[in-house]
Amino acid sequence: MGSSTIDDGSHQGGGRRRWRAGDGMTAIGVVLGILLLVGLLVRFWVLILAVVIIAIAVWLIHDSRVQRQVRRDLEEQRRADLRSRADAEHQAFLRGERRGLYGQYEPPEL
Repeated sequence: MGSSTIDDGSHQGGGRRRWRAGDGMTAIGVVLGILLLVGLLVRFWVLILAVVIIAIAVWLIHDSRVQRQVRRDLEEQRRADLRSRADAEHQAFLRGERRGLYGQYEPPEL
C-alpha cells in the first residue's frame, strides 16, 4: 500500500484532488487519535481537572506577588517624592521664602 492513486473520474483535473491509498489510513489514524484522546479525558478527568486548578492557583499566586511588588515600589517612590518635597520646603523656610511656609498651596495675596 504505497503511493498508488485512485482516479476520481475527472480526466482534466478540474481542481479536484486525486485520492491516494494512504489517505484512508491517515483518516483512520486521525479518528483513532481522537478516540484515544476522548478516552483519556473520560478516564482521567479528575486528574486533569486537578492539574488545571493547581496551574491556575500557581499563576494567580505569582501574579499577586508581582502586583504586590509593583504597589510597594509605587509607595516607595511616593514617599521618596514626599521626603524630597518636604526637604526642599524646609530649606526654603530656612532661607525665609514664603514657599517654605506654605509649600505648593500659597494663599492668595490680599
